[in-house]
Amino acid sequence: MTPHGYTTLKAPHFKEHMELLTVAVTAVEAAHGMPYRYGPSAQTLYATSGSASDWVYDVAGVKNSFSLELRDRGRFGFLLPRTEIIPTSEETWAGVSAVISHLQAKEKNKGSKMTTTSTITTTPTSSVNVTYSS
Repeated sequence: MTPHGYTTLKAPHFKEHMELLTVAVTAVEAAHGMPYRYGPSAQTLYATSGSASDWVYDVAGVKNSFSLELRDRGRFGFLLPRTEIIPTSEETWAGVSAVISHLQAKEKNKGSKMTTTSTITTTPTSSVNVTYSS
């Protein structure tokens, strides 16, 4: 999900975020066929306050800041059964790597060099932040 969780107003980089989320979710769903919803946090799931992705976007100024809601669909909460841990991590990595590859290809097409830093913070709602500069 993209910023913002505390308002339903679209973030300034909404179109770019949706492009990246489409890339990510396509890769995530291709891994094991599990469907995922995506979009701005407050519109996709529910309103939140104090989220890491909002802080990273608004305060730290990282343009591509996202929150991931991984499996499950309400049955186990954040305590996945052992059988779902590996498929969930495979889906997550498929999405993260697809976004990084997409950003690198866009920058290469512009003729610039790109520095990519990706940070995955494992919390009940994992934050994935991809920072790039050209």
